[in-house]
Amino acid sequence: MPFLAMCVGRLFGFYEQYPFIFVGMILITATPGGVTSNLMTYYAKGDLALSISLTSFSTVMSIVFTPLLLAFYCAGMPEIAIPVKLVVQTILVLVIIPLVVGMAIRGKWQTFAEKATPFLSALGIIALLVLIVAGVLSNLDAFADTDRQGVKFYTTIFLLTMLGMLFGLGFSKLVGINNYQTRAISLETGLRNSALAMTIALLIQDSMGDFYSSMFITSGMFGLIMYLAGIISIFIYKPLLPVATGETVHQE
Repeated sequence: MPFLAMCVGRLFGFYEQYPFIFVGMILITATPGGVTSNLMTYYAKGDLALSISLTSFSTVMSIVFTPLLLAFYCAGMPEIAIPVKLVVQTILVLVIIPLVVGMAIRGKWQTFAEKATPFLSALGIIALLVLIVAGVLSNLDAFADTDRQGVKFYTTIFLLTMLGMLFGLGFSKLVGINNYQTRAISLETGLRNSALAMTIALLIQDSMGDFYSSMFITSGMFGLIMYLAGIISIFIYKPLLPVATGETVHQE
């Protein structure tokens, strides 16, 4: 995903014209999956257990790879310095510790955890939407800059999340993974933890000189647009990735 973001960001000229939008694209794609991919997988009748496992695994790995990928893809950009230590601290407090607590609860009260997963996932989605809307409302003046946040910007964000899901789908089928699991992998690839990306963006924007909040806006818009892309993908999966009823019985 960060590689796709780099290619798309350079292709559409954000690297040269609006470098902080480019950094925001790298940031959102370098974050792990989140509850959105789990909930979308549930509604897409994909392998929910696999989706949750992938989210957990990528979340643990994010404490290393999110700052590493940010620093790697943004290296050489003039006047851009990634505060790696702050990024690591943010991921540790907001993601790793809650994940460990959640896994401990699941290990001790598995039945309760399984029943609570759909409700808590939906609650996480609502909290994410509230965060995005609040961020948008507090940055309305920035959205008035249509040169910076115009049709090209929104098209690029939509293209990025759709390309991620299509890549996850294509690669999974290439290596022979069944349709049930491919649905989960596709959504997990294209849908990211935008709440984490927005929080990191808010914490580092002043020290980096991002006075237009471009990183935050990019992450927030990705967080909204990925819902539309996810819903479109769910409809595409029906004819493209048919799943037999028996494959989803244990999920119902």
